[in-house]
Amino acid sequence: MSHAAAHGRGPVARALAELAPGEVPSAVAAVRRFLADPRRDPCRTSSAAGDAARHHIVLGLLGDPRQDRSRLDVLVGATEDADFLALAEDYVLLGSDRARTAAERLAAIARTGAMPGASMAWRQLLALGPAFHPLLRPVLNGIVDAGTPLHDLVGSPAARASGFEDDAAALALRSLPLGPAFAIRRRHHREDDVVTRILACGEHYRQPTVLALTATAQNTALSDCARWHAVHRLAEVDADAFERTAAALLAAGVADPTAGPLPPELGEAEADAIRERVARAWHRIREQLRTRYPDFVIRFGPGASAAEIAALESELGFALPVDFAASLALHRAVEYDGLVLGLCPHHDIGELAERRTDGMDWEEGSQQVPEIRGDYGWRPGWVPLHVADSDWDVLDLDPAPAGRYGQVIRISHDSWPGVQAPSWLAMLERVADDMESGRYTIEDDGRTLWRND
Repeated sequence: MSHAAAHGRGPVARALAELAPGEVPSAVAAVRRFLADPRRDPCRTSSAAGDAARHHIVLGLLGDPRQDRSRLDVLVGATEDADFLALAEDYVLLGSDRARTAAERLAAIARTGAMPGASMAWRQLLALGPAFHPLLRPVLNGIVDAGTPLHDLVGSPAARASGFEDDAAALALRSLPLGPAFAIRRRHHREDDVVTRILACGEHYRQPTVLALTATAQNTALSDCARWHAVHRLAEVDADAFERTAAALLAAGVADPTAGPLPPELGEAEADAIRERVARAWHRIREQLRTRYPDFVIRFGPGASAAEIAALESELGFALPVDFAASLALHRAVEYDGLVLGLCPHHDIGELAERRTDGMDWEEGSQQVPEIRGDYGWRPGWVPLHVADSDWDVLDLDPAPAGRYGQVIRISHDSWPGVQAPSWLAMLERVADDMESGRYTIEDDGRTLWRND
């Protein structure tokens, strides 16, 4: 431990003085050798002033009676900002006067706005505790006034540990219009949503949150997309405010660019025609499996009842496309052990709603596909049909504006999403066509039906 203290580790020096006073003389001697000849110090990390200041801090923490405190203060004052950030945590251990000096220096660094030093400075200032909150508040408010959002402080362990939660929530509310794309959009874990973290600070923040989201939605300097993100986030905070704000934007001619296609409105004759095509496609596939690919086994579950299909829609909160509902009425589950390229199996109807959060840890990638929403992470309208090697085949009931309601998509951890088929029916009919034309071959000891494109 004396060796560690000699190299300028303040907390180690303090512990040494308290727990192993017998080691203090050797540690002091080592530090003084490094001060006399800095070249002997194997742990030089910064400027000469910075290293010397660090060693003087250690001498103070070790209680060296010969330590020159005036010299220490001169050296600390001469350190560059980057070096000071590295030694401030140790410097404040020397007493309240030094803590005040350190806090004022940290505040000055934070006010510069130069990153990452400014961020490191105000975080260290926060760690000094409630006594320095009066110094910290104007610094952080100034950062927000200058246009830099401070979202991530609310709900953080640092804010809780320092008793700064109310201030952090207020800063996050002021920051919403500055960075709505980050703060309002849902990420892959709901608890990471900034609005959720603000509300967790207390029910008394609900109305201020409503006002902040409403102001964000009304801010004409923001993009239409950002404004509608705020509107949709309002829906989960105050339904009445959501209705009013959405109506106001629509009345002002601000269309919702995030609104995807709704289920097509079909007449009964059109719906019946789709159901017949689904039944015919499955018949063709089963016939080809029987005659051309008898060694490949697909397990078809019995048909689901109308009540089961209605219950699934209720649990999902989305209407099922006619073609997928018709398929469930024929086969409640489609399963196989291997692979059929282009044909998506799916879980039993009783599991589909339960599995809709299977991919919640998926994060959007930098590559976006115009038909698929990826800007929110995993979507509530994505129904996982099947998963293999962290890839999900998904029935998409919440497509992007360029997509199609009920399209079949693939979500992967290793690549960006892709559209597998524009609809469940289109997928079935393509597989039936390709089987009948002999484009599939059995490989991998009968476990794979490979389509030769």
